[in-house]
Amino acid sequence: MLTNELSESILHTLNTEFQSSVVSLFDCESKFVGNEASESKNFNPLGEVIVIVDFLGIISGFVAISGSKLDFMALLDLDSSKEGPEALQLIESPTKELLNTISGKCVKILQNQYPSITMLTPKIILGNVSFPRVSCLNQDLTSDEGTFRLTYSIDTMKLDVATLLNKLQSSQQTKETVVNSLHHLYGNLEKVQSHVAKEVSNTIDYIRTIEKLVDKEIPELKDLIGFNLDDTIDQLDSTKNMMKNKIGDTIGDLKEFQNTLLNRLIHKKIWNGDNQLNVWLQGYLSDESNLNFFSDIHHGKLTIYTTDVTGANDEGITRWQGKMALINDQIEIRYKECSTEFIDLALETKNFIDTSQIKSVIASFHCAKCQVNEKFLIKVDARSSKSDAPKAICNCGGKMHLNANQDNIQEFLRSKKATEFKSITATHKNQKKQHIISHLPSPH
Repeated sequence: MLTNELSESILHTLNTEFQSSVVSLFDCESKFVGNEASESKNFNPLGEVIVIVDFLGIISGFVAISGSKLDFMALLDLDSSKEGPEALQLIESPTKELLNTISGKCVKILQNQYPSITMLTPKIILGNVSFPRVSCLNQDLTSDEGTFRLTYSIDTMKLDVATLLNKLQSSQQTKETVVNSLHHLYGNLEKVQSHVAKEVSNTIDYIRTIEKLVDKEIPELKDLIGFNLDDTIDQLDSTKNMMKNKIGDTIGDLKEFQNTLLNRLIHKKIWNGDNQLNVWLQGYLSDESNLNFFSDIHHGKLTIYTTDVTGANDEGITRWQGKMALINDQIEIRYKECSTEFIDLALETKNFIDTSQIKSVIASFHCAKCQVNEKFLIKVDARSSKSDAPKAICNCGGKMHLNANQDNIQEFLRSKKATEFKSITATHKNQKKQHIISHLPSPH
């Protein structure tokens, strides 16, 4: 309903404008006494004459004056012996003008808070009227001529729906911002994980080099000071593994939180001709996921982009497998731009997809030399003979390695022939950065 302040303003306007308009329009000097306003759950007009004005817009409602025919005739100083249509015709013009003036003032007050409200033409009704269940505010004004009821009703359902929709959209935008921030955060943690592992491994290598040098050049020194670095190396190696595991657990927790936020699978579809359907998936695969796009195409090519698939629960996997079981041989399915999480599902879940249908994946790489991180779109050809994972060379000359927690990507690339690498991360916005991609020779 309306705020109390606005309700009081509307009611005060109805009261004062009714009395002043009666004086100015009908030259009537009657004094009106008003009772306390009351709220009702239905429109309960007083008497058989109802003059009503509707208004529409972001909110809707009406303003009405009602009373008996005799009271209106007395107020307007008309012949009270008139009946039916003849009486209505006498009452119609002045009462419409009266309500038009009053409701116009009320709508102006409403427009200060709710713009774009349109007032419709006043209507006059003689007899009984039945309204749907609506909340109304009423006040009765009594004079020597009779009693008249002032009523107004506001329906804010459209406004409430719009407000809730805006809140929902804002909430979704906030959720997506949080999800993107989480994705960026665990991406940074992956970089830290890789960097820590690399630095500790380098330190261990340096220590082993020193140990070999001491063994070779001055073995007496080692015996003299008890120079044994095996325990130190073991401790460093243990520390490295512990840190990798801790950071890995943190990344897993962040991904689980991300999946909780984005706990539904969103898809959009674009038809390319009559028999080619492209589908983009975003979010988390669950038992509530809408997978009806599988049923939209009966022959031709179905291309599914899974860049933003963040994972799945058991119910979602079962639902997906059920849809896959119904695919007929006349549909050629291709998966493109597959996320790490989707590749995990593909390799670890039985009957999830045919991995030979994967045409490209997205993987994160880092340069061991300059510590640059890049995301690559890697196109693969399942029909080619197997080869080792391709190597990406940074423009600084350093080798680029897959970031941590992408073991399944590495396994997948070992089983497929990578045909093209394309950077999809702008690391140097003002430079054209060229990566040299080299492949180990394929076995013959």
